[in-house]
Parts: sequence; C-alpha cells; structure tokens
Amino acid sequence: MQIETRYKKGRLIFFFLCLILFTVYLIYSYAKIAFSPSTERAFFSQEYIRGSIYDRNGKPLAVQASLYHLAATPSAIKDIAKTAKVLAPYLEKTEEEIIKQINEATIDFVYIEKKLSQEKYEALLSLISSNKLYGLRFDKVQGRIYPEKSLASQVIGFMGNDGKGLSGIEYTMQKILSPDTTKNPTNPIHYGNDIYLTIDANLQYKLEQVALENLEEHQAESIMIIASDAKKGEILSYVSLPSTDLNEYPSAVDAEKIDRPAAISFEPGSVFKIFSIASFLETGAIGENELFYCDGKYEIPSAGGEKAVINCLGHHGWISA
Repeated sequence: MQIETRYKKGRLIFFFLCLILFTVYLIYSYAKIAFSPSTERAFFSQEYIRGSIYDRNGKPLAVQASLYHLAATPSAIKDIAKTAKVLAPYLEKTEEEIIKQINEATIDFVYIEKKLSQEKYEALLSLISSNKLYGLRFDKVQGRIYPEKSLASQVIGFMGNDGKGLSGIEYTMQKILSPDTTKNPTNPIHYGNDIYLTIDANLQYKLEQVALENLEEHQAESIMIIASDAKKGEILSYVSLPSTDLNEYPSAVDAEKIDRPAAISFEPGSVFKIFSIASFLETGAIGENELFYCDGKYEIPSAGGEKAVINCLGHHGWISA
C-alpha cells in the first residue's frame, strides 16, 4: 500500500516538473521573439503594364487590358448539366462542349473559357451568382486588346499569352513595349513605353476597303498597297490582304498572317520609271526639256566583261523627259 502511494506521488511530482519545464520553455520562446531584432519582410503584389501602340494621331491600335479566365473545379460542381445550360449562350458554346470539358478534365481543374472581356466577366459573374452555380471561379490576367481588329494587323502584330510579341511591332519593339523591372524592382506597378506609328488609321481603313473590294472583284489571292509621304518617306498606310482580326489571331490561317510587303519579293517593272523621272525633275537633276537618245536597248557591262542588255519596246530616237 505504501509502495503504491509512493508511486502515485512520484508520478504526480514528475507531471508537475514537466509542466513547469514546458511553461519555462514557452516563456523563453516568447521572450526571444519579443526582444529579437525585427525581421519583417515586405511582399509586393506587382502589376506589369505593357506599352500601347498608337497611330500617328494617337488612335489606340493595341492596348493592355484586364481579362478573365473562367475556371471550373469539377468535384465542386453540384449540377454539371445545369451549369452548362446557363453558361452556353454567354460563351458561344454548346452545352455538350462545356459538359465534355468538365467531364474530361484530367485533374480537378479546367479552364472553360479564356480571355473574357470586362463586360463578359461582369455579366457571367452576375449570372453565376443568380443561378447559384458552384465550382466556378475567375482568374484575372493581363492581356492585349486590339480595338481596330484587323486594321494594319501585319504591322501591329500579336502578343502571346506569356507577354511577349510574336509578330509585327509587338515583336520587333518587345524591349520598348515591355516594362523594365530592373530600375525600380520594388515598385508595385511597372509601365512599358508607348509607341506611335507613322500609320494614319483613317487612311489605312479607306485603302483597306479599296483593296478588299478589288480582292473580291478580281478573285485575287492577295493584294498589297503602301502609301507614303513623298517628302518625308513616312509610311502612312500599309495594306496586306487577306488579314485577320488580331483579337482572334490564334485561329487565323497562315495566309492571313503573312506580311507581304516585307516577306514577298516582286519586280516593280516599268511602272516605276515614272517615279524615277519625277524624282530627277523634283531635285533639279534634269530639266523638262532635256533630251535622251533611245536606240531600243541599254547595255550594262558586268565585272566579268559581259554585257547585260535591257531592251525597250522600240527605237524612239531623241525624246525629252
């Protein structure tokens, strides 16, 4: 009996000793934290705004905008059929397509639609709330909007999902348009530089309409028109058809992406002689009444001693400019 009482008493003393030691440890830990030097760390939610592209008059051709991805968690959706029925009209998809997207997700997550505009986002948000749809969420992302759609599409180019230009000005001026984060890395917002083109959007639109009419009338495969300022050499219009709506660039066919004036070689021919003569007259290199002799051919000696002969349509004798 005495042994049992002594054993219980020993266990009780051991328990209190453990409790005291634990209390001392807690006090020591809190004291250490309280009197230690401050080690606060600042975490910044940073935003990167890519520079915009404008025409010569300040008309926006490519701008940064907040877009939204609609995501679904299949396991959290209570009624897939109802969800598909409500969303389909707003996403321009069939109910079957949405159901297939959700059911065939390899993980418990799938994007139903990407790059939704602010207007569509607000409409869908209200729709989801009023219909009490579960398992859906929106992810806000920074994207690119092309207000003039297909206008001068090959010149402007396209920006990919990773924020890098894939063609046109978006590609060649990537370093200028993209924000520089090295100067002030702790700034919450980083801005890229804007670019103003020599293109006149109004003239570009008019010439694109002329080109489109001729393309359809003559059933041509493609057409190009370039208009420039004769005195400054600035390109005012740069037409290449067929073209594509830059907002739908990923679905465009190859023929709509080709920058023909830059990529395709062609021989201007005799129609450009008038421009050569006009430039000579403009600069005073020749006079209006200056005479030239046409014997029906023009010979150009090569480095190897051979002569290249360019034939005229006939023998014209002495003619003035």
